[in-house]
Amino acid sequence: MNPEPEQRTSLQRVGAVDVASRPGVLVAPQNPPANGQESGAGPRFVLHVLRRRWKVALPIGIVLAIAAATVVVLLFVPQYEAQ
Repeated sequence: MNPEPEQRTSLQRVGAVDVASRPGVLVAPQNPPANGQESGAGPRFVLHVLRRRWKVALPIGIVLAIAAATVVVLLFVPQYEAQ
């Protein structure tokens, strides 16, 4: 009397953690995409992530922009100066 194997439809296991118990975890598809489409960070995926994580992405983007502007201002050497 062997029990039947578990049927997994939307629940997948990654390591020892149930993915369904952790919201926001993205799992790579098991099958390659059809029609020769590329997998990975395409425009649709980036928009999906930004819609979900904009409250985190916006402050990080602002801090990185300020840091980049500071580096440019401090390291920029003008080629010409007015007299």
